[in-house]
Amino acid sequence: MRTFHIWWYRILSALKIGALSCAVGVCSGAVCAVFGRGLLLINNFRDAHQIFLIPLLPLLGLCIVFVYDKWGGGAEEGMNLVFAAEFDDGRTIPFRMVPLAVGATWLGHVGGASVGREGVACQIGAVIGYTVGKLVKNKRLAQTFIIAGMAGGFAGLFRTPFAAVCFALEVMITGRLFYYALVPTIIAAGSASAVSGLFGVTHEYSPLPDMGGAAAFTLPFIAKLTVLALLFCAAGQLFAHLLKYCYSHFQSWLPNKYKRVFIVGVVLSALLFVAHRGRYAGLSFQITDAIFAGGNVFAYDWILKLLFTVVCLSAGFQGGELTPLFIIGSAFGYVAAPLFGLPPLLGAALGHGAVFGSATNTLLAPIAITGAVFGFQYMPLFAFVCAVAFYCNGNHSIYRLQRAATRW
Repeated sequence: MRTFHIWWYRILSALKIGALSCAVGVCSGAVCAVFGRGLLLINNFRDAHQIFLIPLLPLLGLCIVFVYDKWGGGAEEGMNLVFAAEFDDGRTIPFRMVPLAVGATWLGHVGGASVGREGVACQIGAVIGYTVGKLVKNKRLAQTFIIAGMAGGFAGLFRTPFAAVCFALEVMITGRLFYYALVPTIIAAGSASAVSGLFGVTHEYSPLPDMGGAAAFTLPFIAKLTVLALLFCAAGQLFAHLLKYCYSHFQSWLPNKYKRVFIVGVVLSALLFVAHRGRYAGLSFQITDAIFAGGNVFAYDWILKLLFTVVCLSAGFQGGELTPLFIIGSAFGYVAAPLFGLPPLLGAALGHGAVFGSATNTLLAPIAITGAVFGFQYMPLFAFVCAVAFYCNGNHSIYRLQRAATRW
């Protein structure tokens, strides 16, 4: 009889966790779908009216800083606050982070701030997961649902649930997976992806053409891939180190955050408009279209996108880093691959994942996201390049509170 009660209790607990995980995913998917579709509309509108909107960037920056200063309550720390709550260092995640992050990112993109979106999606999911966990008054569940919520936010925005699960499980402590959160994370990511699909969010898919013998695993080909992987690792680390450097030095050079965001915003708005009329503003559709739909790809696209993103984030504009990293990696790979006799689209696909993995200090997520976007027929190539970039990055990351497990 006692055994029956134990098993019944376990079944009820599993059903409860499954239902709550699904709720986290559904809510994350719905909110991220609204956020993502709104962001696409804003970027399209700004591209059509750049001459009027990009000059507003410094004023919009003042609005963002004022709102966070008045009502933020620590929410401006973004992903660092999510990391702190997961590691249980006494920090809490306020629910106000959701509307503040969404609104601030939308405002920044109106003026062309060169920032991403997935960081906000992960914050949305983490806040929802944390809130659900707090409602059931279980610290372990709250930490589990933070991870599940991050996966739900990622999957709700990109509709790549497998990559979302990998990212959420490995990003907190690189080199270690949170297996206790595996099932809730899978449920949350799957339900979030399904719900966002109902809202009209589509999965980005640009399959690579058949490359025949150009992608055969020969010794010279492996040597070329290795050199490319090291270059991608360097690009990802350049982003991570430069972001840390600019963030700390901007605070010392311009300690007043209102002056900082306004002065940097004025310079950014002028440069964004002059540099190919907004090519590096917002989500930079012009670059991705040029790479994958045919167009002019400049050799300096990747470094200018990198610099604009680093400066925007360091100045105080809110948004994510991953979408810019995808663009930086693809643009860099597109121009670097032909130098080694490799197809430019293959280089773009490899850079898309490897630069992201190097900067975030993750391995499984970049492999999964590259396969989901470009097709799984070249997964061995994606895995090899992402693995080399990951193991050569020296455990450095864009996430200040990310922890590292021993790799060897």
